[in-house]
Amino acid sequence: MIHELFPNAIILTDYFHVVAQAYRALNLIRIQDMNRAGKETHQWRALKHFWKLVLTPASDLKYDNYWRRANFGYAQLTDIEVIHRLLNFDENLTQAYRYQALILAVPTSLQKVQ
Repeated sequence: MIHELFPNAIILTDYFHVVAQAYRALNLIRIQDMNRAGKETHQWRALKHFWKLVLTPASDLKYDNYWRRANFGYAQLTDIEVIHRLLNFDENLTQAYRYQALILAVPTSLQKVQ
């Protein structure tokens, strides 16, 4: 219909909407995995507690700071180690986490405009 109404229109996508859609899809899969695991499970609590970490860009994760993580038996873990443990819960979440590649594929010139 757009092409009929506006035959000379150029359809563009912008960085913000591509990234926002990727984050929404990842978060939806994380919630589905939580619900599938059921409340009162270790998997549910870990995915619930570390939701911000799952949505953090990989380049912003801490690779050298160790924190005691109550959800993992008070083990000293970095952010990236927590992410690896969360991704081991479900293959769907692992595949969805690959949205990071989508963000990196967007040309940097579009990122600077935002």
